[in-house]
Amino acid sequence: MLLIKKEVVKQFTNYAEELLPDEACGLFIANNNEQEIDIFIPIPNISKVPHQFKFDPKVFIPVLHDIEKDKKKWLGVIHSHPTSKAYPSEKDINNWFYPHLSYWIYSIRDQDLKAYYIKDKDIAKIKIKYVFD
Repeated sequence: MLLIKKEVVKQFTNYAEELLPDEACGLFIANNNEQEIDIFIPIPNISKVPHQFKFDPKVFIPVLHDIEKDKKKWLGVIHSHPTSKAYPSEKDINNWFYPHLSYWIYSIRDQDLKAYYIKDKDIAKIKIKYVFD
């Protein structure tokens, strides 16, 4: 089970709506509690292909350095599916190289958020618990 602050979910869903029709993407970070996602960091999507995301390395790499420097913990990646369900596509699965991290998808069409672990093309759904401040 993963814990996530409801405010963080709202930050991402608002960001995803703003970027329509493109996919939005970013990182989920734990600040104080290593098991509770309490920070969303948007990473620009530089993919020119519809229904796909690719982190801008000019933003992504410095953010990773900042996470390490600030002793925070990177817990997951999130992206939106504007017109499909909150389940990993074949492209999502083939382009996933972080099996130790959670993989989140927000379906804008269905207003649905799901999280998974993906390892060796096996997909395991993660239970999500929302934390309210």
